[in-house]
Amino acid sequence: ADVWGEAGARVFPRASLKLVKAPMNVGGARDARRDWRASLAALIADVDAAGEFDVALIACGGLGMLLAAHLRMTNRSSVYVGGWLQVWFGIMGSRWDEQTGEAKKPGHPLAKAYAEHRQNWTRPLPEDTPTATSLVEESAYWR
Repeated sequence: ADVWGEAGARVFPRASLKLVKAPMNVGGARDARRDWRASLAALIADVDAAGEFDVALIACGGLGMLLAAHLRMTNRSSVYVGGWLQVWFGIMGSRWDEQTGEAKKPGHPLAKAYAEHRQNWTRPLPEDTPTATSLVEESAYWR
């Protein structure tokens, strides 16, 4: 769905995507591995199994820079975007709510896109939301 309107091509050009779900050990979620080293090893294995790609866009908390280092050591490109990455795909979180009102941030591209295409935006799905989100930056990514 179109979440960016006329700015879409500048925000996120046409591309094919390969998605890898990172382990989550925050906000009440407990990955079965629990140990960060095991979680990182599993994440690296999943990314490697995804095959070739031009660039990895990374947003996976404390594992992100470690994953980026692995990709660099294996001659692959990555950009650590962090939590903002969800917004690129039209997934709103409370952290960005303050930027979506034109009165608060006149002319802000996020405010314009959200106001004009709100019906195409979403919030994180329940199955992707930990039980205790308030423990992580006051639910900035989920609420």
